This record gives sequence, structure tokens and C-alpha cells, in this order.
Amino acid sequence: MSTPVAAALGPQEELEQLWRTARAQAARFAGQEADDVAQEAMIRFLRLRATVERARPWLRVVVRRMAVKAASSRWEEAHLTRDQPAAPERVAGPGVNADLRLDIGRAMAHLRAQERWLLQSSAMGYSMRELADLAGVTTAAIKVRLFRARAKLRVLLES
Repeated sequence: MSTPVAAALGPQEELEQLWRTARAQAARFAGQEADDVAQEAMIRFLRLRATVERARPWLRVVVRRMAVKAASSRWEEAHLTRDQPAAPERVAGPGVNADLRLDIGRAMAHLRAQERWLLQSSAMGYSMRELADLAGVTTAAIKVRLFRARAKLRVLLES
């Protein structure tokens, strides 16, 4: 590799540092799947390293995107099917009554995957900037999409 880090440390040390970066980022975002996400991100990096100018920031973004995608897929597999609404206990907190949780679950099942992802990620505490980075769009675009997803959810809950 011909990066400044590789020149100073050598290729093996640079890869070890990048692995630690990927693993730390994955542990922050992926939970139980941290090792899988970090390994997949490193494989992508090794395949594309000739085209990557700044390895560490690139790797951080890839790990975050992969972690969110894995969490979203896992959530959808566990809670959303075409015939069944989302599990109510996972959609709303314990202080919300069961009927409202069921209504929220049914309404969420009618949203597009991107809308569900935005609402879930926002509820999990991701900032607008993080969501924008993960989606590859501007913060303004995320704000608009989130506003529309909330409005659509509101309409579904009122009907």
C-alpha cells in the first residue's frame, strides 16, 4: 500500500491498525455482529484498497453502513412479514398501551423499508449527520425524508 501510514509503519502494521479501527467501530454500532461486520468491511477494503485514498475514514463509514444494514435486515426478518404486523413490544416503549403498540406495528408494516429504517435509526439515537453519512445524502435530505416518514406514519395511525 502506498499511503503515508503504510510508509511510516509498514503494510502489516497499517492493516493491524485498520483492523482495530474497524473492530472498534463495529463494536460501537453492530453489537453481537461486530466481528462479522468488521471482517466484511476489511474484506471490502482489501478488494478496493487501490481506489481508497483515505483508508481509516472510508473504513469507518463502511462499517457504520454495514452495521445499520445488518440491524435493519435483522429487525425486518424478526418483526416484519407481509402477513403480520411488527411485534408491538419492539415498536414502542413499555409505557405505551398494548393497543397503541399494535397500531404502531401495523402502521410501520405499511411503510417502505427506507422509511422504517429512518424512523428506527432516529429512534435509536442516530444524529441527522450520521444518518446522512450512512445514506449517502445531505443532512437536509434526511430531514425532509424523516419529516415525510413521520407524516406518513401519523396518517396511517389516524386512519
